Amino acid sequence: MSQQSEQAEADAEGRFTSESVVERFEESYHLPVLGILMGFMIWVRTQAYDDFTGGERVLFSGNDAYYHLRQVSYTVNNWPFTMPFDPWTRFPYGTSVGQFGTLYDQLIATAALVVGLGDPSSREVALTLLVAPAVIGALVALPVYFIGERLHSRPAGLFGVLVLALLPGEFFRRSLVGFSDHHAAEVLFMTTGVFAMIMALGVAERELPVYEQLLDRDWDGLATPAKWAAIAGVAVTLYVLVWPPGVVLVGIVGVFFALAIPVEYFRGRTPDHLVAVGTVSMAVVALTTLPFIDSLSFSAAEISPLHPLLAFGVAVGCLGLGAMARVWDDRDVDPRAYPFAVAGLALAGTAFIALAFPDLYNLLINQSQRAFGFGQGASTLTISEAQPTPGVDPFDADRLSTYLYRAEYGLTYVVAIAGLLWLLVDSFLGEEHRSETLLIGVWFVFTLLMALTQVRFHYYLAPGVAVLNGWVLGQIVDLVGVPDLTQRIGDMKGYQVLTLLAVVMLIVAPLAPPLAAETRADSQQQDSPMWVVPAGGSDNVGPSGTRWAGSGAWMSDNTPQPGTYGGADEPMDYYGTYGKAEDFDYPEGAYGVMSWWDYGHWITVLGERIPHANPFQENARSASSFLQASSEERANLVLEAIPSLRGQAGEIDEMSNEELRSVVDDQSPQESHEDVRYIMIDDQTATTKFSAVTQWADPPGSSGGYFQRGLYDDNQSVEVTTDRYDQTMVSKLYLNDANGLEHYRLVHEVPRYTIVGGAADRQYRNSVPLLTFSRPPYNLLFRGWNSQLDNLSRALRANDAQSRTVDMGQISPRLQGIRAYNARITSVVKTFEYVPGAQVTGQLNGTNVSGQTVIVSINLEAQSGRSFRYTQSTEADEDGRFSMTVPYPTDNSVGPEEGGTNTSVTPVGNYSVFAGTFVPIETFDVPESAVYDNETVDIGTVDVPEPDNQVDVDDGNQSDDGNQSDDGNQSDDGSGSLSGTAPSMGTSNAAPSTAAPNAAPSTGHTSGVGESGTVDPLAAPVRGN
Repeated sequence: MSQQSEQAEADAEGRFTSESVVERFEESYHLPVLGILMGFMIWVRTQAYDDFTGGERVLFSGNDAYYHLRQVSYTVNNWPFTMPFDPWTRFPYGTSVGQFGTLYDQLIATAALVVGLGDPSSREVALTLLVAPAVIGALVALPVYFIGERLHSRPAGLFGVLVLALLPGEFFRRSLVGFSDHHAAEVLFMTTGVFAMIMALGVAERELPVYEQLLDRDWDGLATPAKWAAIAGVAVTLYVLVWPPGVVLVGIVGVFFALAIPVEYFRGRTPDHLVAVGTVSMAVVALTTLPFIDSLSFSAAEISPLHPLLAFGVAVGCLGLGAMARVWDDRDVDPRAYPFAVAGLALAGTAFIALAFPDLYNLLINQSQRAFGFGQGASTLTISEAQPTPGVDPFDADRLSTYLYRAEYGLTYVVAIAGLLWLLVDSFLGEEHRSETLLIGVWFVFTLLMALTQVRFHYYLAPGVAVLNGWVLGQIVDLVGVPDLTQRIGDMKGYQVLTLLAVVMLIVAPLAPPLAAETRADSQQQDSPMWVVPAGGSDNVGPSGTRWAGSGAWMSDNTPQPGTYGGADEPMDYYGTYGKAEDFDYPEGAYGVMSWWDYGHWITVLGERIPHANPFQENARSASSFLQASSEERANLVLEAIPSLRGQAGEIDEMSNEELRSVVDDQSPQESHEDVRYIMIDDQTATTKFSAVTQWADPPGSSGGYFQRGLYDDNQSVEVTTDRYDQTMVSKLYLNDANGLEHYRLVHEVPRYTIVGGAADRQYRNSVPLLTFSRPPYNLLFRGWNSQLDNLSRALRANDAQSRTVDMGQISPRLQGIRAYNARITSVVKTFEYVPGAQVTGQLNGTNVSGQTVIVSINLEAQSGRSFRYTQSTEADEDGRFSMTVPYPTDNSVGPEEGGTNTSVTPVGNYSVFAGTFVPIETFDVPESAVYDNETVDIGTVDVPEPDNQVDVDDGNQSDDGNQSDDGNQSDDGSGSLSGTAPSMGTSNAAPSTAAPNAAPSTGHTSGVGESGTVDPLAAPVRGN
């Protein structure tokens, strides 16, 4: 071979190699870019990983993630089956919730089995669930890219993914590590379903199947469009199986076909290809959802006949529209009349459903209003994530635009809306109409309405915003003539570069600061004493349940396993398989835990006990009725009547005490042993969430409001609580430590304390009567109980006794300008036990003992070292006999093994008896068995001092049937000004002086106890500055 030939071959090989590199890069450059963007999405979403895994157990964000952990753990142990029914929540009925135990939980369980090589530990299961939302959130980039590529080009798809990766707001938060709810999976599967439908439409528009092919049995010609339509149907079904309310996508697809088929016909083209896609895809949805029906009643919350029937209805509707088009052609009817005929047919169909199936019609209307019609009820609005987007209701354009810009999208939402209009105009006015562009428009509009109706649904809108931003950039690239990768980059003109950079910066730059703010952990400034600890960030971005984890661990270890309370021997299996039941028959010894519904899943998972109310809002009304009950008698009747009121639980707050007592008297043996035994209350339930509690029930006999104006700091008007609030069970239990109650005792409190009460700004222009300083933006928690905290507690009470506020800047410089009033220090979570109580009886011996006030008192101490006192009082009869019920024992002899509670609140000494004297005239013990069995403890005859040594006893803590306790603090007289002191929010956390006559109002002073054991009940209160 000549040298020239060799050189020519080498040159050709070089050119081939160079051209091959360019071609290969052009073919696959999107893969590494897409991988980098997805890697960034995972990285930024897992920055807080250590925050969730630093303790003994893995934590999660929010409430529902914990219940998903239960569902995933069950499926791991019973793969591939999900939990059919759960008696470990919604006591005493049990529940089955279609939105849990879904395909999402099966996928996570499968991943956990792979990670654990077939036998994962509980921690491995939890860690798999922990990181799942971050991985799933990154996977959303795939359908976003493919939709963008389908609509325009690869660069458009990649830019859409870039926008998605940088979006802050709901989509970002709900795909963070730890936010292991099903939300990220919802977005992934909905967007995948939309992409699959777009692909099916594209194939159909290319193949253009017609009705005649079916008549001619041209299976080969129909196979490809039918296959893609079926794939689209399967994708929609998978979304519904992840989240049953996702049947909304079937409705969105139905609206699309109701618009697309008339548009196609109006443009002079046969709509057979659209009819084929709609019919086949929705028929597949109908057939594939049938095997998963959980309930025969119509419901959107679980797979029900609604799901296949709605899909089947869309399929039949598509066939009907196609048949109408054929009739129009055969009879040569004016095509302009076709859309009106379709509208008339839709109205007729709606009227038929309303008349023939009113329940189904009402369900569809109600669900549509809840999803995208601003139709939430008052109780739904107590769920923060279900509230409308700020600025929607009432409408405020400035507030709405500010929220969308700062919290969710930057300018991308403006670009998306403009891009949608551009896309639709370009499609309808252009030479080549593509139905998939209309699908994008319908999808975007409906997800926009969903986002405006419920703020959480912005995670559905995010992919559409990203896709349309990518399409807009692609269009601008085309308009300015930017060269593709096969051309020299150096050929780009200056204006092309500047235009492209300007558009990219305009879209991307506003997203960087909000994203950085979302990922940045709240830092605690070193401006507080060492005994002040950070309270943590928002539940939306950090671990939730951290304060309840301690209570849950204590409850799991120190209370009897359900089925063994009171010595029963029928323990319930935590991961057992239970058949569905309308009203589960709990074994004897099973019991429930009363709390506000927000905390039910934490009780189930962290405490492995059975909550009465849960975040499904089940039993929320009865929980509200209990928490607002204005007397112990009413609260007891609510608890005892609950097992008999499954069909009437919604009316429990409307029933009188006599009606409730009648219900209790008529209980069956099964109902009579289904008892609520524990009550758990946190600082939010008693303060910031109390308004939500009041939305669910309005107890009978209550009058007046919970708040009114009062005077502090020399006639400065602030909002304060009223006597009505002080008489609620929330106040009596959480703020008063059950003082004066007969059947409730504190058994545990988390050793983390905060300040609760009212707060005002420096100028008194704004005041809040109830809040907790443990939550953002204050984030104030105290570590344990110590002398500094004890002194601070006394100072707060002393200031309140003088109707003066406290400058919170003295406690932490971060709180400068905040004034606290009517405030006290209390544990963030307290647990109480509902017990029969011991009957204490005796007889006074002395002169004029008839009607004498008898007080019994005992000093108690929580595990943290915080001391407080329980007192109970009654009046002796004409013979000097007295009787009262007390809930606290003087020993702890009945533990979980015996069916009782290993309480962390211990007695300090014995009960003391006071009657007309400063010093105790008798002491006695109460065994714990007497408290559990309602036994009588007779203390015999008690000698009362002679009249010369007596004083009138009025301890300020007299009770009426044990319910009207008053800790001695004067409360508002109802006139709008404060009489003596601010309205009482309960007794001091220190030992109050309620044990003797004429005692000054307690201000948190711990009375001195001498060597002889006597108590000085007249000790002067501590006065603050």
